[in-house]
Order: sequence, then structure tokens, then C-alpha cells
Amino acid sequence: MHSLTDSTGKGRYIYNLKLQPGNYLAMKVEGISLKYEYFAITDYRFEILNNKRDLCIQLFDSTGAVLSDAELKIRHKRIPFDPRINAYRLETTDRDGLLAVSRGGVTTFHNIIKETSVSGLKRGYLAVCYRTP
Repeated sequence: MHSLTDSTGKGRYIYNLKLQPGNYLAMKVEGISLKYEYFAITDYRFEILNNKRDLCIQLFDSTGAVLSDAELKIRHKRIPFDPRINAYRLETTDRDGLLAVSRGGVTTFHNIIKETSVSGLKRGYLAVCYRTP
């Protein structure tokens, strides 16, 4: 975020620009204030899978093919790719926080928010009762 990429006139929107994947700041002046907005352009989309035990994330390219060549981290903890389920999986966690996705030399950030919290006691109960040996 150190180079001027483009500028637009009044009434043009940043999302209409043809930008390469990366992190961007859109800035504008309103009176004596400088307003800014962070946004990321990616060449992938992701989905969070819910197995009520692990943090599972699948990455897809524009054709819908699963991507396995990225590096994912949440709270500085690496999320390894699990080829058995074709997803990035961090075992026995329901973490939320800032997800960093590094791919092709570009790292983008996404805020992951838990909708519900599962206590450690309940995760243990589910593991004992429903996990296959």
C-alpha cells in the first residue's frame, strides 16, 4: 500500500476499476477530514465449512475449482491443507479473528466472526459421543 494505483473523479466508484489482486485504500477528502476505506481484490473466494468441531475453510478459483496452493493463518496460527476433505482445517478450534490468505505473493485479510460459540466442554462431549474410532 505504497503506490498510487488510480484516481477517479466524483461519481465514479472504486469497484468499477480493473485492479490486480491486492490490498487497497480508497481515500477521499470531505471538508477538512480524510476518509478512507480498506478493501481487498482477490482472485479467489472462500467458504467456511461447519463440522461443529474444527475450523474448515475451502478456497475456490473463478471456475469453482478448489485451491490448495495458498497459505492461511488465523491469529498467527497456520491452517494446514487437508487433502482428505479438500479444505484447510485447524483441528478442535472455533477460532475467530483476522484470516490472512497468502497466494501468488499477495496476502489479503478477512475478518472471521463466530456466529455461535461452542464451549470446550460441549466440543469434548461431541467428540466422545460422535467421533468414529
